[in-house]
Amino acid sequence: MDNFVVLRRTQSEIDVFGGVVFIDIDGKNVGVLAKENLRFDLAPGKHSIKMYKSHTMGTFIGVAEAVIDIIEGESLFARYSAPLMLNQPGNIVIANYNSEQQLESVLNEVEASIYKDYTDQKMRIQRTKEESEKNSTNLFVWIFAMPAILGLLFWLIEMSIII
Repeated sequence: MDNFVVLRRTQSEIDVFGGVVFIDIDGKNVGVLAKENLRFDLAPGKHSIKMYKSHTMGTFIGVAEAVIDIIEGESLFARYSAPLMLNQPGNIVIANYNSEQQLESVLNEVEASIYKDYTDQKMRIQRTKEESEKNSTNLFVWIFAMPAILGLLFWLIEMSIII
């Protein structure tokens, strides 16, 4: 019977954070976390869990480590959170595993949260871009158009005085 489950990555996690997440148990690489939950049958006792994510040019970031204590008849699940900044560690949350519905509920919450944050960030970037374009137009008007108009007015006034 599988007594340790590592929750899969949601589509939003893959889209936002990219990379590949690796899992080590007791110092041995046991898999790559993708779109399927990984299930393990671990012997009772303490086990070290390490998870980390690939980054460009073969480097790894977001190293997170935890020690779990498997008790006979108990099941646990783990969920890895990638870091937001390159120099930050990742995070592993360990909890008791009760049912598949519990796992789906956790994954749905993660998906909704990341999707909302990602959408909000895209909207902020779009607003910033629009403001920048507006400011660029205003800058063009004040640097080129206004002096040209003022120069033209000055010239017309000077011409009317001469005539």
